[in-house]
Amino acid sequence: MAQGPLHRLRAVARAGPDDRCLGPVVVADRAPGPGQGPLVDRPSNPPGGAGGPGSGARRGAVTVGFEPSRSRLFARALLGALAIVVLLPPALVLAGAFLPDAPVVGRFGAFVNSNLALVWLLVVVAAVLAASAVVVARSPFGVAVLALAVLVGAGAGVVTIQVFGFAGEHWAQVSLLRQLTPTPAPGEPDARVTIATVDGEALEAEIWRAPEGAPNASPTGRPAVVFVHGGGFADGDLGMRPHTFRYLADAGYPVVDVSYRLTPPPRWQDAPRDVVCALAWLPTVASLYGIDVGRVAAMGESAGGSLALLAGYGAGTDALPSSCGGDPLRPAAVIAISPAADLEGIWADGTLQIQGRRFPEAYVGGPPAEFPERYEAATPFRLARPDAPPTLIVTGGIDHLVRPARVIGRAERLTSAGVDVRLVVVPYADHGFDGEANGLGAQVLEVIVPAFLAEVLVAS
Repeated sequence: MAQGPLHRLRAVARAGPDDRCLGPVVVADRAPGPGQGPLVDRPSNPPGGAGGPGSGARRGAVTVGFEPSRSRLFARALLGALAIVVLLPPALVLAGAFLPDAPVVGRFGAFVNSNLALVWLLVVVAAVLAASAVVVARSPFGVAVLALAVLVGAGAGVVTIQVFGFAGEHWAQVSLLRQLTPTPAPGEPDARVTIATVDGEALEAEIWRAPEGAPNASPTGRPAVVFVHGGGFADGDLGMRPHTFRYLADAGYPVVDVSYRLTPPPRWQDAPRDVVCALAWLPTVASLYGIDVGRVAAMGESAGGSLALLAGYGAGTDALPSSCGGDPLRPAAVIAISPAADLEGIWADGTLQIQGRRFPEAYVGGPPAEFPERYEAATPFRLARPDAPPTLIVTGGIDHLVRPARVIGRAERLTSAGVDVRLVVVPYADHGFDGEANGLGAQVLEVIVPAFLAEVLVAS
């Protein structure tokens, strides 16, 4: 007798999270023919056992079930693990950026300045891996990792918006792509000379001339920058910021990079006087290098920033004589990048950081309680006065050595003393951020510093 078409689909496959079929499934049955009784659905494997007498198994019933292949299970595990591994570094960097004071994790925030482009690249790769785990391997874990990648990407977006907004406020353009490209060679200094020999130690300078056709040429010479390197008063040497010297020289500001005596022994008196010595020597050679001695800025970073402030405010006064004699010029401007000028404050913050106590003690000779007068003498703020030169202070927003709050407080003190101070806080930048030639902070400085020099040395 002819049978009718399939009548209905009644049974439901019950599957667990690992795609295994959890129970018997009756997929379909045929419609009853003429004279047959009503169709009754039965499970494929009733209690009597499958296929044996009394089993009640019906012809035409189909049992469905599957188990994921080993290759799919392997793909799940591999894609999920790779996504987590790739996502971990950017997650740590952003956690450090948002929580800079958190132990250990806070230090990772500094990588925003030099590696924000890499953060974005890793987030995208992690998201692709997680999405592949979901689409190809049907992984619930991949869904969770993909959600985490979206969250980290949102954090990277917040940081990027803030950094680009900061750059826009200062008329600077920053490029994430530049972070992924090699730093162009800045070239070599045009000359290396000895300034003087003090107590048997040579004080030297390197000269970076402005190239032919650079701006600011005049019959009296170009405005120039005397640069003082950092290094905690104990390390460092000439040539530590060649990319800085290159962009300044190209902008029409020759650079005189000077050395000073380092600790040990304590150099709290010697180091600033050595910088003043350079300011006394420069007028004797200025015409040779095309420098206008009436338009010279003192600039330094970290320890050198402190010395630049001291020399800028104290040169030509009885408070800060030259270590090699002579009549020092008085700088027309001062630029301090992450200045280690509040030594007592840095020492106090050193409870969280051994380095923060070691270098002030080596430079001064002991802790503030033992030598309070030395710490006072080593701070440039004691020399602040209304006729002090215009001052640009730049600090990192997450500086772990010279705390931003300390720098901001001292800048306010200078302003209260009548000094013309411009304060710039670079977001997500740690100590020494300007040493990364392609870093976001250094890219902004390439605009801020020449603009400040143009205002106070050229336009005025």
